[in-house]
Amino acid sequence: MGSARGIARVVALLLVAAALPLVASAAAAAACPPWCALDTFDDRVNGSLRSQGPWVTNQPGATDGAWATDDVPAGFSGKAFANQPGGIEYRSNAYATLGSDLAVANGTTGTLFLEFQTDDLATTSVNIGLSDVANPALGFDTTGRPLNYPDFEVQVRIDAQGLTVMDGGTFRVLSNLSIAPDTRYGVWLVADNQADTFQVHVQRAGGSRVRAAAGTRNTFAFRNGTSAALGTYLNLNTRSPVPTSVTWVDNLHLADGSVLTDPSPAFEQVLDLENLATGAVNGKDGWSGSGSGASIAADATESGNQVLRMGGPNLRAHRAATGIAEGATGTLFFRMRRTGAVDVNAGLSDQSSPTAFTAYEVQANVQGTSTLHARDGGAFVPAGTFPDQAWQCFWLVADTAANTYELHTRGGSYATRVQLPEGAAEDFGFRNGTNAAALARLLVMTGASSPGTVVLDDLAVDADGRNLRIPSGDAGDCPGTGGGGDEPLDDPIPGDIAFSGTGITLTPFATIPASSGSVPRARINHLGELPDGAGRLAVPDLRGDLWLLNAAGTTSTRYTDLDAVFPDFVDGPNLGTGFGFVAFHPQFGSNGRFYTVHTEAGAALGSKSPDLPGPADPVVHGVVTEWTASNPAAATFAGTRREVLRVGFDTFLHGIQEIGFDPTLTAGETGFGLLHVALGDGEENPNWTDGPLDLGVPQGKVLRIDPRGTNGAGGGYGIPSSNPFVGRAGALGEVYLLGLRNPHRFTWDPADGQLFVSNIGEANIDCVYRARAGDDYGWNVRECGFRFEKSDPSNVYAAPAGDGYVDPVAAYDHGEGRAIAGGFVYRGAAVPALAGDYVFGDIVSGRVFAAPVSEMVRGGPLATIDELRLYDGAGNQVTLPQLTGSSRVDLRFGADADGELYVLSKANGRIWRVGPR
Repeated sequence: MGSARGIARVVALLLVAAALPLVASAAAAAACPPWCALDTFDDRVNGSLRSQGPWVTNQPGATDGAWATDDVPAGFSGKAFANQPGGIEYRSNAYATLGSDLAVANGTTGTLFLEFQTDDLATTSVNIGLSDVANPALGFDTTGRPLNYPDFEVQVRIDAQGLTVMDGGTFRVLSNLSIAPDTRYGVWLVADNQADTFQVHVQRAGGSRVRAAAGTRNTFAFRNGTSAALGTYLNLNTRSPVPTSVTWVDNLHLADGSVLTDPSPAFEQVLDLENLATGAVNGKDGWSGSGSGASIAADATESGNQVLRMGGPNLRAHRAATGIAEGATGTLFFRMRRTGAVDVNAGLSDQSSPTAFTAYEVQANVQGTSTLHARDGGAFVPAGTFPDQAWQCFWLVADTAANTYELHTRGGSYATRVQLPEGAAEDFGFRNGTNAAALARLLVMTGASSPGTVVLDDLAVDADGRNLRIPSGDAGDCPGTGGGGDEPLDDPIPGDIAFSGTGITLTPFATIPASSGSVPRARINHLGELPDGAGRLAVPDLRGDLWLLNAAGTTSTRYTDLDAVFPDFVDGPNLGTGFGFVAFHPQFGSNGRFYTVHTEAGAALGSKSPDLPGPADPVVHGVVTEWTASNPAAATFAGTRREVLRVGFDTFLHGIQEIGFDPTLTAGETGFGLLHVALGDGEENPNWTDGPLDLGVPQGKVLRIDPRGTNGAGGGYGIPSSNPFVGRAGALGEVYLLGLRNPHRFTWDPADGQLFVSNIGEANIDCVYRARAGDDYGWNVRECGFRFEKSDPSNVYAAPAGDGYVDPVAAYDHGEGRAIAGGFVYRGAAVPALAGDYVFGDIVSGRVFAAPVSEMVRGGPLATIDELRLYDGAGNQVTLPQLTGSSRVDLRFGADADGELYVLSKANGRIWRVGPR
């Protein structure tokens, strides 16, 4: 295998955190014939693959559905790549750079192996294969090129037809094999980069390998032909129809030449206890045991199954196993269940006739409680939990070169497989250190005080590697319930959002001049009226322009351009960067002051310091600026500006979102002229940060500051004495609300000044809070009122009562949308049917919702959400994807001084005024 071309500069931008090491590095490649691993995903952190190892995904936000997850079908090894398009164009597209040691050089032959499984072929359409393009376009990235399927050379598609192959420029259905959902398949793509042809070999789990054919053809042409190396693994979903089902991919390996062996992990030895006679284990199938308490017995939880039972103290059972040789890595698997208090030890020994606990090298232990221990050299250390009456699976991965082992578990209180200790996984030292003998003896022992009973089953050994599969292939063998002892919620918010009887008409109001020739045309994200009585409307474009529209929307004037003003201004990657928001002081007409937030990178990261605590090495700064217009009535800005606040963030996503003043207050009232600043947690998926709950940092909060004060950090603003945490030790006095993941928008009800905050959740829930000063919403212990488990970010659980966190008053799950677009409480006159409703929507799909404020009661049930029917000016029912010409609407809302609503779309830079049906 030869060299791959270097990836584009944009990848360097996306690598915002130190990437985890490649599974197969250049130095290791020569040591792994015939197969070198591109990725087996087990070392990846649950969540987005962005910037992990060799992976590049779409830019931050809803378009990134390329996840590493241990919530996988049972037959997969540990974690896998979950391709989760969710019906969103470009979502989950990704590529991995192979590097010079894995690429298939021109003039050579190489083989790509992978495993896949999909849950519904009818709604699956994913393309996988190899490319000679170093940085193929993913659709929502900064390559500047549209998604391009001809970036593939070797390409197969999994879809409703089964498996199809691109033969030159023609898709051919592979006619001599069938593909079924919920079934794991191995695929070998043998690429001849001299003849520009490839073969496809497929093996169903448990079946025989078949060379795929389309009619009489079983060798297929590269899509374009190439004289370059095949240096990129590429995953692209089709654009029409956009798939909705999840497809899992695992065990990506490359080999020189045509290699048709299976590199995926397998257990060489799985002990079958069902064929043994019940009774004392001693002498059965090579087992040695002490006393009748160590026995083969019927499984009380499954008819027809048998287990190794250890009932009582001072028992020992051991058996020869496929040895993990000195210098090798191997895996011991077993599952275990206890009844009552037990002192039990299970693991591996390098002694042939062990008689004492000191014979262990690799050892898991429970000592009369639910605490699970690992033996770390000379002592036991707490590692996890092992509850009563629950089957729990264990993987002990032993590295006999380093004399260390990993402890993984699933089941009991663990809904998915995790490496222990959870959240801070570590390697444990062998009890004694190796004596150059193989770990070739299974050993189970109970202590001197073990009144209860423990049973073990499915003891298995893979002597050749790290194998995190379940030997039976049945996830039901490890029935995890989650940290609170309950199941993850399949449908967190039951029922569907239905259309109400209310319809609204969307009348074209204005089109903002394009700041790009491709979608999104103009990254408009807000509309608000200047508080000077002139009827002018302000619309910021994240690429830097601030536009002012006249009251009729017929003229647009560029008021200022932040990109031209700030030399370190950055608006890419998208979604979390650029000119984020604008807020005009309530007395702008007389004082000329307004405020903006934008992002900076480049030289600013070294020359300027954030005012508040944050990451030691931020990749972007969020900056709040005060502008003072010499003539507030002028059509374009002239005047002065000064920096108010600067905050650092770990990533380009979830930075400073909205800034704003409470428009319901008048001069002299408490809170008048105070600026609210909403900050996301500054993290990507998964969210391990504790920042949103830490009062000492600004991330994941809404701050409230006095932009004309001076007692704040840096002296550019003041801290209001009425803020809820002023004077608390260790707390920032600026904090007004905390525990938020991404407080994207906030608004006040004109009727009573009530503050509402919309929050974009992780993978499941988006919500709205009815806010009060000092509220804690719980992220990342809570996701919008549900319990969030860091080990299982794909799911949520029922939250315990009385944990002190404030629940939302309205919420929807991701069966309805992907990211909430916060709106306004409608108190206008044009649409009486909306009076008293909080009107909002979904950013991605463009659905528009309404919830009665009267039902949005703190501590009460979630308010009813209805979907509004949308009509064009001719009375035709329409959708926003139809009006914008894009499946990703990028919906935002605006309002004027009369409380009338506007709908905005980044996709085409258009604005519609909301009217009655």
